[in-house]
Amino acid sequence: IQDTRCELHATDISKAALSIAKWNVEQNDVTDMITFHEGSLIGPIEKFFREADEIILVANLPYLSEIIYASADDDVKRYEPENALLSGGDGLDHYREFFSSIKGTLSSLPTYRLRVLCEISPEQDTAITRLFDDTFPEGHSEILPDISGRSRVLFFLVNKG
Repeated sequence: IQDTRCELHATDISKAALSIAKWNVEQNDVTDMITFHEGSLIGPIEKFFREADEIILVANLPYLSEIIYASADDDVKRYEPENALLSGGDGLDHYREFFSSIKGTLSSLPTYRLRVLCEISPEQDTAITRLFDDTFPEGHSEILPDISGRSRVLFFLVNKG
């Protein structure tokens, strides 16, 4: 990305995850392109929203329900910490917090263009669409499939002004 008006920020609550991400960035020789922030969801970067003409968020939040997590393969549980996978009884606790924090931050902006891509569990497409519609009635959402045709990504956009 050569456009100097574009800033890339990455957040995570885990120092270990940020360390791995920084190593990956170094391996791909793009260290000077991404700024890393330790913290939850958009908290560490919401101040940058005020300076942006357009905001694009890509999120891979925990999204497994308690039932799905309990039945997940040992491989999944062995390589990912529980707090990176489990998100409450229905798997949407992190999305509720994410959407709410976005909505709160955007409410103080006179204009914005927001685009968001989030990985979801195929079982959540209806519930997460309803959650989005309740939080952002003025927005538009679409569920995108993965390579096997299963619902895997929530794409949404919200504009003001």
